[in-house]
Amino acid sequence: MNQCIVRHATAADTTAMHRVRLSVTENRLVSVALTEHDYIAAIHETGRGWVAEVDGIVVGFAIGDCQTGNIWALFVDPGA
Repeated sequence: MNQCIVRHATAADTTAMHRVRLSVTENRLVSVALTEHDYIAAIHETGRGWVAEVDGIVVGFAIGDCQTGNIWALFVDPGA
């Protein structure tokens, strides 16, 4: 089994994070159109984010909102 590494998310991770977000079959994103800017703001301005990687590929992520104390996002690629 390959090792999973969790690290802080960066702006460079937003494409992979969005890919994971769109891959889920539960809590699908249908009513809101998120952009790369939304992820960047969430991990650098209003909160913090983390990604989980296996073999250098983002397979999950979480973002917490520092202003509300809520989890803004928590998703894992169904294939992972």
